[in-house]
Amino acid sequence: MSVSTQCCNASKWILIGCLVLCANPASAQGDELSKLNASAAELLRTGKYAQGIEVAEKALALAERVFDPIHPKVALTISNLAGLYQAQGQYAKAEPLFARALAISEKVWGAEHRNVTGSLNNLGNVYVALGQYAKAEPLYVRGLAIREKMLGAEHAEVALSLNNLGRMYASQGQYAKAELHFERALAIREKHLGAEHRDVASSINELAGLYFAQGQYAKAEPFYVRALSIREKVLGAEHPSVASSLNNLADLYHAQRQYAKAEPLYARALAMGEKAWGAEHPYVATILNNLAGLYREQGQYARAEPLYARSLAIGEKVLGAEHPNVATSLNNLALLHQAQGRYAKAEQLYGRALAIREKVLGAEHPSVAASLHNLSILHRKQGRDSEALSMVRRSTTIMRRRFVDAAPGRAGTAETGQLSELHARRRVLVGHVELVHRYALVANLTDAASSSEAFEIAQLARASDTGAVLGQMAARFGAGDSDLAQLVRARQDGAARLRALDAKLVAAISRPADRRDSALTDQVRKDIAAAQSSLDAIDTTLNQRFPDYQVLVSKSPLMLPEAQALLEPKEALLSYLISEKESYLWVVRRDRQAFIKLDLGKEALDQRVKVLRRALEDSRVVPYPVVAAQELHQFIFAPALPYLDGVTSLLIVADGALQSLPFGVLVGAKYGGDPLVPIYRNVDWLAKRYAMTTLPSEASLKALRKFSGTAAAPEPFLGFGDPVFDGGSTGAVGSANRNFASLFKSRGVADVTELAKLERLPETADEVLGMAKAFGAGQQFVRLREQATEAQVKQMDLTRYRTLAFSTHGIVAGEMKGVVEPALVLTPPKTATELDDGLLTASEITQLKLNADWVILSACNTAATDGTPGAEGFSGLARAFLYAGSRSMLVSHWPVESLATMQLVGDTVRFVSEDAKLGRAEALQKAMLALMADKANPVRAHPFFWAPFVVVGEGRR
Repeated sequence: MSVSTQCCNASKWILIGCLVLCANPASAQGDELSKLNASAAELLRTGKYAQGIEVAEKALALAERVFDPIHPKVALTISNLAGLYQAQGQYAKAEPLFARALAISEKVWGAEHRNVTGSLNNLGNVYVALGQYAKAEPLYVRGLAIREKMLGAEHAEVALSLNNLGRMYASQGQYAKAELHFERALAIREKHLGAEHRDVASSINELAGLYFAQGQYAKAEPFYVRALSIREKVLGAEHPSVASSLNNLADLYHAQRQYAKAEPLYARALAMGEKAWGAEHPYVATILNNLAGLYREQGQYARAEPLYARSLAIGEKVLGAEHPNVATSLNNLALLHQAQGRYAKAEQLYGRALAIREKVLGAEHPSVAASLHNLSILHRKQGRDSEALSMVRRSTTIMRRRFVDAAPGRAGTAETGQLSELHARRRVLVGHVELVHRYALVANLTDAASSSEAFEIAQLARASDTGAVLGQMAARFGAGDSDLAQLVRARQDGAARLRALDAKLVAAISRPADRRDSALTDQVRKDIAAAQSSLDAIDTTLNQRFPDYQVLVSKSPLMLPEAQALLEPKEALLSYLISEKESYLWVVRRDRQAFIKLDLGKEALDQRVKVLRRALEDSRVVPYPVVAAQELHQFIFAPALPYLDGVTSLLIVADGALQSLPFGVLVGAKYGGDPLVPIYRNVDWLAKRYAMTTLPSEASLKALRKFSGTAAAPEPFLGFGDPVFDGGSTGAVGSANRNFASLFKSRGVADVTELAKLERLPETADEVLGMAKAFGAGQQFVRLREQATEAQVKQMDLTRYRTLAFSTHGIVAGEMKGVVEPALVLTPPKTATELDDGLLTASEITQLKLNADWVILSACNTAATDGTPGAEGFSGLARAFLYAGSRSMLVSHWPVESLATMQLVGDTVRFVSEDAKLGRAEALQKAMLALMADKANPVRAHPFFWAPFVVVGEGRR
């Protein structure tokens, strides 16, 4: 478990403005009070809290001597002193002072006056610092309402209320609500204060912390860096807020296990914090705790323990024994004891931490889930499996509710955050699966309950955007009514547009001041507001006219009995979950199921898959490691064989490295010939035994078979092929990895001169014409050479075609300089435009509208990911076409040889067209076997030629 990282920065404690109330004093005492208050405010601003308290205490003594106890100047002076106490972490002293200032203000100005809002926010800040959120929220909400009413929606004081309310929601784990408040606050502050103001840095820091909490590290880093840059420039390198930023950036590196980067930042932040706040400040305790966590993870227990102990002592002394920060210290000290085998001490500390978190944060908070998970691990180490399972069930229930039943935020971005948060806690879910299997084994449980429970949890661990996209596609077709279908697509597009706009906004506001484009940032914010308004209207209509929509797009896992009911007698669903030390497999049949532990963990699996992939990606056709393929079969497939009698078709939900390997290249029986120079047609390939379909998730089976139906498009086929290029013919489809300086000269538009240098693919004309003939479509349904353009694709009504085919080069993200997403290459125009630059990218494909049963991509690497770090399988072109409206895909896993591909794809299409009962996966299997048996070209029995393509989606007819 990572250590606590989100810390509040020193807020602004302003009641009604020192200069306004204290100007033009009527007496020498009033003049002296004005000077003292101004001095205290300056010492607060510069982080000199101890000196500030001395000055503020003098000011309060003077104010109480000179003025009436309920005079506004007394309230201001009290508030200044309370703010200084809060900055030092002395919340017990700050709370009654802020409460007294609020009471005076309400009596003087009335409950709904602007001057009351400062006290409302100040008292709310103390309650948040104390973890008393139920007390804080009504104060914040009331203050925000008054400010919006009195000052308007874009006043700087409104931004302060929004930021504080957002911080409170973030502390409660309500990330979607927090994000909306932080972004609105940031927009106001940048508009009125400029790009390099300390309050702008505060809002940026809060947003970064929010993304960090959700595991969106790439998104958080530029925000943390910018906040640090502003604070160092505006406040000076030794200001306490700079220490806060250093700690947060260190946390980010720590979470990514970049310990060498994190440690010096923690050390610098600690030294600055001790100097500014003193050795017993709560934020010093936080930095100590984080640094100790870094040492613990590196096995430096002797260095970690005294830091943990000191952090805990500070928290208990300053914050009290039931503060959330104290719970964090207890939890992390327990982790240390557990690592050292001191289980009794660890359990006691975990128990205390859990009790605090449940009491203060509520039973559904992510921190409660973390405590339960840690207790589960401890019980498991002690052999207390029943208790361990009980704890992890409670933990995953919290996580499941946060993902499946999440409170709405801004559509698109909230969903991305929820998925990221789930991925960041994958090991909790995997641990649950491990425990279920272990407990069932020890308790000798043979019923389906354990298997079903683990089956559902595994789906959460593997939750993917591609699976969600397929569900949304099914919802569109499941709507039935064409108007509703268009509305569902509009919602899908609207959410995608919001995600794109959010990414654009993140990029804009994370830039340094000298690279900012304020006009662009303002426009993006306006576009976001308009897009959200449009989406809200769509949701209102859907809720009224299509109440089943939420059921269709539900993120709930598919229950095992539901999966069984969707299968045919000769089908089996194989579902994999890969963990660090071992893996798990579910074999699901219509009338039975099995839950199997596999003795192969992530690292070993990765290495074995790499060995096979190297032999499949080399166009020189190097010897295939048959023995390695047979060994991998023994680990990941052979355990399923007892449950596959009578099965001819497999539906496979892969995980980890298995997503990049077609299962057909696995080898069943040991090869009896020379393993170094095998006769490939005699090898017992898995492709010979089964027709195989790949599914992005188990839930997609339900989406495809229960909701999406079949295409009602009037025309059977439309194909694109033989684009016009100037390069010679190499006989390899998609040999696009030329050493171009860059494929892009201007931003967003490809260099058509460079694109035209790609190798010609004349044989693809025959391939597409052959497919058209097989589907009974005339030449008018084929677009070759000058007609095979991006503009044609974008301008045609593609909803009219049940099958679409593209036979051309495919480019993987990063394969050519400047290409950041996968794309299909079509005939380059003379002059590149946004409509047509010869590259049909994944993002452009998502804008197409299809109603297709099948999209065939006869090109290289079309099963590749979208190119982002850690991207899930099939997140590139396959996902894009599923989004656009295809129920199934034929895609490739590596660069393919042109003539063999022409035969394989052509035969697949021909077999489907000739046999009305034959499914797409069966047709592909039949085509593979034909290629293996090609006596005129025996080299084609090598899996490089016949194995690259897989069917994704619905493999049946």
